[in-house]
Amino acid sequence: PPRAIIQLSLDDTPVFWGPVLLCPHVTAKGAGPADRDRDALERVTAAGGEQLLKDSIVGARLLDGPALEDLGSADVAAIAHELCRLYAHPALTVEEENFPATGGVLDIFYKPEATLYDALKELAGTVTGAAFWVDAAGAVHFEVES
Repeated sequence: PPRAIIQLSLDDTPVFWGPVLLCPHVTAKGAGPADRDRDALERVTAAGGEQLLKDSIVGARLLDGPALEDLGSADVAAIAHELCRLYAHPALTVEEENFPATGGVLDIFYKPEATLYDALKELAGTVTGAAFWVDAAGAVHFEVES
């Protein structure tokens, strides 16, 4: 069904994880397992897990001095983790260990109504070599690539 999450594995190793965007009804010509008309096969369209970051909208969470003190860190990765924890699609896994400290610090971050993808992209742009992605198990990562 549309918006289902699929995971593809190769030799028991996950290589893809993401939502189904377009899926024909099972009774559509070429869609069912019993339909032998291979010329009429319907296409299933899936996107990578980053699509769910693009579908998630950041709320009015002001991360300034007091909020960053409550958070315990002004590191860009801590801010990214907080935003993902609050606003990421529930199918995504958000774990603190996937957001190691980057060494980059911000005094304030406020990006209401932006997609989570755009907010993470802006945060990553503040630290040289920082990147974010969704892995083949659906976990969000934010770290400096070495």
